Amino acid sequence: PEAEAAVRAAVADMLAHGADQIVLGCTHYPFLLPVLERVVAGRGVTIVDPSPAVARRVVQLLDSYGLHAEPQHRPEYTFRTFADEAYRLRLEKKAAGAL
Repeated sequence: PEAEAAVRAAVADMLAHGADQIVLGCTHYPFLLPVLERVVAGRGVTIVDPSPAVARRVVQLLDSYGLHAEPQHRPEYTFRTFADEAYRLRLEKKAAGAL
């Protein structure tokens, strides 16, 4: 609910002025894509997500500089938060489910 309220507030002025396209300007915004789609549903708004192009460019750069991880490499993840331990565990579980 907080995310939806924040998205509604962020796009309200754009929608009021007749925006028909919203371009996500940060690689983190796709995490809010389902919320944004709900907020603009039925308004004829196209959402442009540049993150696939950014990911392709990252691959090109990794290739050009020889920085790809070795195939046998297994990533390690660390989760840090100022919230309590129960919240950290929920966050860790959610992130692990997305891998």
